[in-house]
Amino acid sequence: NVTAVTATVDQYGDYVEQTDMLELTAIDNTIVEATKELADQAGITLDTITRNILHSGKNVFYCPKADGTVVSDREDLDKTCKLTPEVVNTVAALLKKVNAPKIDGSYVAIIHPYVAYDLQNDPEWIEAHKYTTPDNIYEGELGKIGGVRFVESSEAKVYEGGVFGCIFLGANAYGVTEIEGGGL
Repeated sequence: NVTAVTATVDQYGDYVEQTDMLELTAIDNTIVEATKELADQAGITLDTITRNILHSGKNVFYCPKADGTVVSDREDLDKTCKLTPEVVNTVAALLKKVNAPKIDGSYVAIIHPYVAYDLQNDPEWIEAHKYTTPDNIYEGELGKIGGVRFVESSEAKVYEGGVFGCIFLGANAYGVTEIEGGGL
């Protein structure tokens, strides 16, 4: 299908003020240090904006509570709602049902380190080095369950009350706009 997509362009950024006295008297190269800080900040800003947009989508699956209670709204989530292999398999099945294309043969989930901790202790967890070569491991990739590769990010969404948002992706799940000649 062909779909028209409209995007709003917003400007983000920061700056560092430096004086000629600082540049002349500083032991370290402050311009290089400022450039590194701004580059790190720019990357995190773009990542955060993309993450927040993805989390605002309507295609959502909520983990059930520990007692099995089905959750149908974000406000009903609590700390007992954990991502388990059963939930991973359910989400993977939902993606397959709508023919979501895979990324290099798997779906990919972006998860918080605390979520990774829970999953890594499960017997179904397969460490990344056991199913792929070092050259084919994504940055931050830890392992796999049920055909889903897990990438850990400390920038993963954390909602009020310590509820962690996880993003499951198929190929071409989203796009970002780039203004030609505009850099970041």
